Amino acid sequence: QESDRSIQQVVLYLASTDSVEPPVSDFTGSEIVYVPEFVSHGRHPFKNEVPGWLIDWIMQKQAEDTSRWSLVGFSRGAAWGAIVAVDARLTFHRVLLVGPYILPRSKHEQGFIERLVTILPKYNQRLRIVFGSADPWQPCDVVQRIQDTSGCLSDLYIGLGHKESFYAASRRLWRGLFV
Repeated sequence: QESDRSIQQVVLYLASTDSVEPPVSDFTGSEIVYVPEFVSHGRHPFKNEVPGWLIDWIMQKQAEDTSRWSLVGFSRGAAWGAIVAVDARLTFHRVLLVGPYILPRSKHEQGFIERLVTILPKYNQRLRIVFGSADPWQPCDVVQRIQDTSGCLSDLYIGLGHKESFYAASRRLWRGLFV
C-alpha cells in the first residue's frame, strides 16, 4: 500500500544471461523487487556492456522512492551490479554479487577496473561476494582484488556450481539484505 511505502525495502535484481530469477519463496513479503529485462545479444551475451538506460532508470526510481535499496546480481548481472554499485549517483544499502566475472571488456574506458577496485570498498561489509567451489567461472583477478582490498564479506560454497551457488545464496542471504 502507498502508505506503507516509506518502510518497505527495494531490491534491484540483475539477472544472468539466461534470466535466472530469485526464488519467490525467499521473498519476505516486505520488499519490492525490480527485475529489469535485458535482451542478450550475440554469441557471447555475457560480454555485453551494461545497457545505457539502466543507470538512468535506477536514478529515476530511487528519486521517486525513499525506501532502502539493496542490489543483488547473479553471473552477468553480478558483474553489471559491481559496475552499477560504483556509480556515485546511486545509493544501495547492501550489495550481493553471486558469481561475478568481470571481463576486462571496457578497455576503451580509462580507469574502469581501478574504479571498481577503489570505489566498491565504500560498502565494506555491506558488500558480499559469493562463489561456488565447483563454478567453472572462479573469481577473476579483478574480483580477487576487490575481495582483498574492500573489507567485503566473501563466501565460497563448497561443492556448488554456478546456478546452485545462486540458489544457496538466495536462501541463506536474501533476508539479510534488510538488516
